[in-house]
Amino acid sequence: MSWRRIIGGILLTVCVAVCGQQVSDPDGSPTDKLREKARSGDPDAQWQLGNEYFYGDTGRLRNFTVAAYWFQAAAKQGHPQAIFNMAICYERGFGVRRRSLHKAFAYYKQAAEKGVPGAQLNMALTYLTGLPAETYDDEQFLPLTEDRARAEALLEDLVRQNYPPGKRALAGIYLDMPEAERDPERTARAFKLLNEAAEAGDCAAMRLLADCWYGGWGCGKDNARMLFWLEQAAKHNDAEAMAKLAHCYEMGIGVVPDGQKAFEYFQQAARRGDSMAEAKMADYCASGIYMPVDLKQSLEWLRGSAAKGNGFAFFRLGVYAAEGIGMDKDERNAFVMFLESAKRGNTHGQYNVGLYYLKGDVVPKEESAAFYWFRQGAEKNDNRAQLQLGLCYYYGIGTEKDENTGLEWLRKAAAAGNREAIELLGSENLRKSSAAPMFLRP
Repeated sequence: MSWRRIIGGILLTVCVAVCGQQVSDPDGSPTDKLREKARSGDPDAQWQLGNEYFYGDTGRLRNFTVAAYWFQAAAKQGHPQAIFNMAICYERGFGVRRRSLHKAFAYYKQAAEKGVPGAQLNMALTYLTGLPAETYDDEQFLPLTEDRARAEALLEDLVRQNYPPGKRALAGIYLDMPEAERDPERTARAFKLLNEAAEAGDCAAMRLLADCWYGGWGCGKDNARMLFWLEQAAKHNDAEAMAKLAHCYEMGIGVVPDGQKAFEYFQQAARRGDSMAEAKMADYCASGIYMPVDLKQSLEWLRGSAAKGNGFAFFRLGVYAAEGIGMDKDERNAFVMFLESAKRGNTHGQYNVGLYYLKGDVVPKEESAAFYWFRQGAEKNDNRAQLQLGLCYYYGIGTEKDENTGLEWLRKAAAAGNREAIELLGSENLRKSSAAPMFLRP
């Protein structure tokens, strides 16, 4: 039986139960007053019952399919929050046949028209990125074009409504660009909006406000105030704020370095799902610092972090596969992990993938691919990648020969402290290094 038929069967079972006389929850509990009200068609009761199944509270077993059924029932009657919840179900793929960002957007639009600010916020965030074309059963959805102006207009309306997450999101737009390209007036306004949202209790705004104090965005640099707002966000269980506090204690930013406290904050952040903290916990488990060595747990932390798309975690998994740490050595698997890391912007992964393609002993040699990945890492200021990119240009490896451009990249690598680049530039006649380039496996 296909999974679609299974889900359809579940929904049918719920419908029969609702329409019949003997109604019970999937956990075997008898009919209760809330369920009776929902069965009678009360949209508030339907929405509340859906919430109880969605969160698995008040004694009901968590069941996203049943939750979506009751949300849908209330949404058909125009219940604003139920419409919003259906958007969440389609966006995350909870209790529906499959995920659909276009259907989610349609529900967000309906909920926004009914005055749900969170729906308006999510509409704005969707306009910032746009959506690709999509087919859902027999429905064809055209691409939703990115529309920054429309997103900002929706967020400006939320600012007028004094909605803290809207203020934080608008501030994020202003700050989400290279610092040198930011408009000073918008940066100052971002700082003001984040202050207002943080004072109103928005913990994500607290964390962003800490970034402002650290970077001097719209204010003077002040590590003490940065730490204050990170601590406030951490008190609200913000995992990213905990991870940033851990980094501060690890590196001594605004505080006396304290490895034990850094470890404790990383541990708290990892338990709450911060992907970078999970990767750090993998290192702690592998090294035995502040805890016994546990390679199995280290791998679990890395896999959890990688599942969230963390490029550094993929890089470390590549190292483990290449060195046989906690698993059998497998250079092919190492390459796959390094490639996933490279795709997510990790410069170590980009450099290693370039070497795999340059050497050709694990994957077929492909100099143009090596050149591509060296260039990705070089443009992000990885001096090893800059060295290799310079040699690619100088000798025409994977690209047309261009000695001048090659020398420019070698000089960048040398300026960044790359010893081999310094030695090559210092020789009377530039020649290929006799030393084979080494994979990055810290």
